Amino acid sequence: MYMNKKKTILIGALLAVALIVLAISFLYSPTEGGIYVLPLSSLPGDNAIVVSISPEDLILHPSLKRALETSESIIITQNPIHLLQYGDRCINESEAMTIADKFGVMYQESDSSPAKSRYIKWNNTYYQVQAYRI
Repeated sequence: MYMNKKKTILIGALLAVALIVLAISFLYSPTEGGIYVLPLSSLPGDNAIVVSISPEDLILHPSLKRALETSESIIITQNPIHLLQYGDRCINESEAMTIADKFGVMYQESDSSPAKSRYIKWNNTYYQVQAYRI
C-alpha cells in the first residue's frame, strides 16, 4: 500500500514537471516569422510595380487590414499562446505566403525578367510589404 502511494506521488510530480516544461516552451518560443507593412516617406520610382489594395483584399486578409490601420506587424505562428496573445495579428504560413506573393516587395514576371520593387497603395499612401523569418 505504501509503495503504491509513493508511485502515485512520483507519477504526479513527473506529470507536473512535464506540464511546466511544456508551458514554458510555448510561452517563450519565438514566432516563426512576420510581415511588416511599412509606409514610404517618398513616392516609388518610375519602374516600380504599384498594386492597389481592394476592399476584397482586406476581407480576404484581415491581418493585412489591421497592419495597414495600426502599423503593427503581422505575426506568422501556429503557437496557441501567440494566438491568444496577438489574436487577429496572427496568420499561418500558407496565408503569409499568399500575402508575400501577392503584395511582397519583390516582383518578377518570369524567371528571365529582372526583379522589380513592388509597393501597395492604400488610402493614398504607398507601402512596402516585407516578410521575414526567424
